[in-house]
Amino acid sequence: MDLAGSRTEEVSPTRSAHKPLHHKNASFPSKKQPLKFETGFPLFSASWSPRVGSDNRFNLALGSFVEDTENTLLVITFDPSTNEMSTKASAHHPNPPTKIMWYPSFEESAPPLLASCGDYLRLWKLIDRDSSDDCELVVEELLNNNGTTCRFTGKEDSVAPLTSFAWSSDDPNVIGTSCVDGSCSFWDITTCQQLGKVGVSGKLNKQIICHSREVFDLAFQPGSSKVFASVSGDGSLRMCDLRSPSEVTIMYETKNRVPLLRMSWNLMNPNHMCVVPLDSCEVSVVDMRATTSSARVSAELRSGSRVNSAAWSPIHPQSNQDYTAFANHIVTTSLDETVEIWDVFGRVGSSPGYKKIECPTFRASTCEVANEVSWNPCNPEYLAVTIESGVKILNI
Repeated sequence: MDLAGSRTEEVSPTRSAHKPLHHKNASFPSKKQPLKFETGFPLFSASWSPRVGSDNRFNLALGSFVEDTENTLLVITFDPSTNEMSTKASAHHPNPPTKIMWYPSFEESAPPLLASCGDYLRLWKLIDRDSSDDCELVVEELLNNNGTTCRFTGKEDSVAPLTSFAWSSDDPNVIGTSCVDGSCSFWDITTCQQLGKVGVSGKLNKQIICHSREVFDLAFQPGSSKVFASVSGDGSLRMCDLRSPSEVTIMYETKNRVPLLRMSWNLMNPNHMCVVPLDSCEVSVVDMRATTSSARVSAELRSGSRVNSAAWSPIHPQSNQDYTAFANHIVTTSLDETVEIWDVFGRVGSSPGYKKIECPTFRASTCEVANEVSWNPCNPEYLAVTIESGVKILNI
């Protein structure tokens, strides 16, 4: 697939008058014009690398969404000093990648690995080319949810599709996948670095039936590689400890068992997570400390249209203190071509009772349906939003 270059395009960002996003402890640059990188094909999944490149550029992985076996995994670079974007590497992906994630480490010595899921869990290595600035994406391991490992041969057996996965930042050797068959599978990933070369392999460690319907998403509890939560087509949010896999706790259930599609944990406060119901204009903020399922929704963010994705800010206890202002914000994308940031600081957990939040702190139009959003963990002033014709980068 041919890739066009990048260009700038105004997306009409607006701020809510009732409360600014800025915080007295935060340092914000002057607002820059939002950028658009055109790909010529629709994008869905996106993931910023948690590490800044040696050239001070950010790496952004993107996955196409074409309803056949001809899809693309793409890595682009973004230079915040010049607003330039360029293709760094691309590779064929047999089916639309439902999620992409980089090796979860901020260390410069971390291996240049990323993972994607769809039909299989794929582990990729980004290889530098000595003769140019371009890199090559190579599949290092192909893992299916039946527990077997196979090298990439181009001929693949039919398997139950994977809907999402989580890569533990507490222990990067652990990856969990969610599947349409109601199971969550957990893999031991082994990486080795010798003489400048990186190798990776994986084996199935445990498989747990957590739900009665499809599992659409899962995430590890911040600071743990053993405790995880998952959401499902059965309308429930459930938690489980890998050390006691037979004990699955229902933390929250939707009315009328409306499926839950996505979830995101607050990295600064593991007591809070948000969930996205199917075909809903609302995102529920769940307080895990509540004693009953009905009392666990402490707030709901009400968008003007159906929400496609939601994520807590990437701020964690070890983040740069200049960015603590972002710690209690959630970003959402919607069917009405908008990106919104919601401030739940002081509203969730500070006082009892249910709260409905209808006024976002920040809103921007993407001029196309906003699919998924990725919040830059290296510099949370930048959002990447996938759309039908490419990706837009917003400086908030």
